[in-house]
Amino acid sequence: MPNPALNIEVLLEPVRLRRFLEQQRWFGAKARSIASVQLADVLDIGDLAWLTLIRVEFESGVDHEYLLPLAVVDATTAETLQRERPEAVVAVLDDARTLIDGVFDDGLCRALLDMLQNGKTCHSRRGTWIPDRRRQHGHVEVDRIGRTAPDQSNTSILFGERAILKLFRRVEFGPNPDVEMNAFLTRVGFPHVPRTLGMLEYSRRGESPAAVAMLQEFVPNRGNGWEVMLDSLASLENDAVAHPADRSRPSPTTAEALPALLGQRTGELHVHLARGDDESLAPEPFVGEPLVRAAEEMRHRADAHLELLASSLPRLGVATRRRATEVLDSRAALLDVFTTMAALDDAGLRIRCHGDYHLGQTLVTDADVVILDFEGEPLKPLPERRDRSSPLRDVAGMLRSFSYAATAAARSRTDDGSNAAAGTLEGWEAGASRLFLSAYFDAVGSHAVLPAQQRNTDALLRAYVVDKAIYEIGYQLNNRPDWVAIPLTGVLRWADRTSTIPGKLR
Repeated sequence: MPNPALNIEVLLEPVRLRRFLEQQRWFGAKARSIASVQLADVLDIGDLAWLTLIRVEFESGVDHEYLLPLAVVDATTAETLQRERPEAVVAVLDDARTLIDGVFDDGLCRALLDMLQNGKTCHSRRGTWIPDRRRQHGHVEVDRIGRTAPDQSNTSILFGERAILKLFRRVEFGPNPDVEMNAFLTRVGFPHVPRTLGMLEYSRRGESPAAVAMLQEFVPNRGNGWEVMLDSLASLENDAVAHPADRSRPSPTTAEALPALLGQRTGELHVHLARGDDESLAPEPFVGEPLVRAAEEMRHRADAHLELLASSLPRLGVATRRRATEVLDSRAALLDVFTTMAALDDAGLRIRCHGDYHLGQTLVTDADVVILDFEGEPLKPLPERRDRSSPLRDVAGMLRSFSYAATAAARSRTDDGSNAAAGTLEGWEAGASRLFLSAYFDAVGSHAVLPAQQRNTDALLRAYVVDKAIYEIGYQLNNRPDWVAIPLTGVLRWADRTSTIPGKLR
């Protein structure tokens, strides 16, 4: 039987590769027409184990490259994967062996960790793989290996409770914002991010190096902010249903404490990020042309998504269509929010921000929170994800996340107490927003990262929340139309200039 190591390009024939890619959640171009799929590079890292780069050419637009570890496993292992993770199977080679996504092979994972920690540069046919171990943190010993649930843009491998290895599936040449931001925050002493233990870069002639993996310390936790908040809100709902007339009963600790703690840590994060001291991280005044350009981008985005909303009216339910019509009738007021933003004489600073901030980007520990995943919005090009913005962009993202948490919790209930629960959750969202903003403003204090005048801060925050909610309208119409009422409500609430912004305590 031929050795697959000698025939890896044959095994990865285009039809097979394309079929595999289209099943992966991390393949971020499912709506684009693929012209070709091919093996761009391969590195042998162990016994029947490889790191490969896959190039995807599209009928139009920019090509993509993806990191795909590969391993050959026996029939028993393959049978388990076919049953539990069928998307991990690339190809059945014969009765005894199967080619799989190497993330699900413990041997390959150990080889990858060893490669990163040993610090030995490896050369493949077309490029160079360069490990960078942070030696001051010591060597990670492997006891057991696990995997986190797959997400949109990357895959994580757990090495017991010692370390977590994030693979950046989409390979983009240039500074990776997640690696860049974590390194900076560690250097300036911000304690609420996981320490970076090492990284792996891929380099080839004519390109800046691309980060393909980052090793970080494992943070013991109760779950991410989204999971913990939904659990707490379920307790809050149950309490409201069991005691509908008792409005004096305290809500669960987490439902009250977590928004305030997140506000404090977010404010501290932004103050640290405002200390950027090199060309790519240094803050800039948010006035003049950058401010006008940002407002114009919001306006253009609003135009596009409102047009999509108008064309989608016939397929919406009666109640949602009524709410959508209210939004469309408010178009002039919505766009005026961005006009007001562009005319501000002081909008604080533009800094490097998180860029995709929501409850799911945090971990809740027994006593605190840790902030994760500084990659920015994965569908945006790398230069845009590294651009500076007002920190209120992150604030808007978290406020919108509270809205989704309240709605998700309400929709999980089907019993007769749902009306009482819904009222409780609506009140929770307003209270959570107030607690978050109050703690955020306290943490920022008089730092110039925000405008000096409260009215400017209010106008800027209103613009960012409206922009985020309008973006969500387009996203939900394309992906989850039955959720579009959530951003529609948010747009109407925040675009109303007579409404009070919660947390005006600065």
